[in-house]
Amino acid sequence: DALANLRFVRLEDGEMSDKIVDTMVAKDGEEVALHENFSLEGEVEAYLNRLTESMRKSLKIILSDAVEKAVNWEIDTPRHEWLFNYPAQLCLTGAQ
Repeated sequence: DALANLRFVRLEDGEMSDKIVDTMVAKDGEEVALHENFSLEGEVEAYLNRLTESMRKSLKIILSDAVEKAVNWEIDTPRHEWLFNYPAQLCLTGAQ
């Protein structure tokens, strides 16, 4: 329910793709890049399931990185700066 939109990739010829996405966009406008471009091809039910898995994998990778960086809040990046480097919901999860 939090996903509002997907951003499509701009092709080499300058046109926007109508089948390849690289970013998920929340209702509040926050954007999260997918770990790899995703192609909306095949049966709708199948590619929506694959898209869900791609989104989960992307968030898992970002959360893992956020938690790893959180260990060094006082050394590398202060917590108040770290918060702005990751999606809001992942920061809340990673900080706990």
